[in-house]
Amino acid sequence: MRLKTLLYLTLVVVFSTAAFAGNVLVQNGSWGQYAPNENDMAAVFGANYTEYNFSVSAALAFSAGNKFVFVEGGDGQDSNFQTFLTTNQAFILNWVSNGGALLLQSAGWYAPAFTFGPGTIGAGQSDLSFCGTLTAAGTVAFPTTPVSQCGNYLSHDDITGAGLTAFMTGNAGDNVAGIKFGGGYIMYTGLTDSQFHNAGGSLNQNVIAYTAAQGTPEPGTLIMLGTGILGLAGTIRRKINR
Repeated sequence: MRLKTLLYLTLVVVFSTAAFAGNVLVQNGSWGQYAPNENDMAAVFGANYTEYNFSVSAALAFSAGNKFVFVEGGDGQDSNFQTFLTTNQAFILNWVSNGGALLLQSAGWYAPAFTFGPGTIGAGQSDLSFCGTLTAAGTVAFPTTPVSQCGNYLSHDDITGAGLTAFMTGNAGDNVAGIKFGGGYIMYTGLTDSQFHNAGGSLNQNVIAYTAAQGTPEPGTLIMLGTGILGLAGTIRRKINR
């Protein structure tokens, strides 16, 4: 029993670490601020993430070593957000298909509705939501987020697309929804930065953590992890049998 317990705990730690390895934030600073999204990333990953702006090359931000990328384009950055994603769409979707976890967040003002992969992020000012309510899937995915919460505003854009799972619905429609894409995952949100959320950062932090956990480590990584775990099991067994 002791051996099984130790192995279980090791598996949880190792695979959780693998799922959250190689984390990236891409933003130009919505509402003139970088800190809210940086704080939410730090709450989930500590110092284990890298930040770029929209001038970064797709090859760098979406390298094979990165398994989670959060691209944020709220407020006046919605045009830069859309241009970056449109220019690099084929490369990014291939990265997702190979196991990457992608979070696209845009609470925009000016740019039109934008389709990327299977999801569409709706146009800004017509889709404002003061409040949002978690769906049944959302209460499971985001366990520390209040079921209903509001903000100034909670979200600007709505999310649509065939096959998406809705996690939160606002008065203008779904504002958090995601989908499995090949070997990876895409989460779409129209949420504002958490500085505008009455409940603080829990919603955005849960969205980040959940999305990142959907990434799939590369086969080579799994093989190395499996080899390490088997070695650890042998070491533990020898110590127990002494």
